[in-house]
Amino acid sequence: MCYMTEESDLLVSLANVAAEVDRQRAEASEMLRQAVGQATDRGLTQKQIARAIGRSQPEVSRLIKAYRARRLPPTSPSASC
Repeated sequence: MCYMTEESDLLVSLANVAAEVDRQRAEASEMLRQAVGQATDRGLTQKQIARAIGRSQPEVSRLIKAYRARRLPPTSPSASC
């Protein structure tokens, strides 16, 4: 019976570790998006940023697109009227 408790505890521990890693990964991704977006806003090229962070230019482009999508408020069709 003790084995089942240890197994259950181990499974709960694994789930907690996985959840924490997921949280940290999301936070790190947001930090990278912000840094890349701010570098773009300050005039660096995508190629310069890519070299600095060790990523490809297309990935930098995707990060910038995500940065801008999160930064700009959504527009609605009725807002232009």
